[in-house]
Amino acid sequence: MTKLNKKRVKWMVDPVIKCGKKPNEICDAYNLTERRVQQLAKQYRETKKYPELKHNRRPKTNLSCEQEQIIEITYKET
Repeated sequence: MTKLNKKRVKWMVDPVIKCGKKPNEICDAYNLTERRVQQLAKQYRETKKYPELKHNRRPKTNLSCEQEQIIEITYKET
């Protein structure tokens, strides 16, 4: 998925709100789902401000080799 920033959010929301384009036309250009474009447009309609992304969200965690092996073993058992 594409990383969004303020400029990309603005470029996505403006055609939906001002030009009347459909979210499915825009989602292909940004490699996002249609639903995510709908959510951003709805948030703009309600607040009249461009949505801002949370920078302090949960970071990705990687599994260790041991954890991956445990998952594979339990998957094979079930």
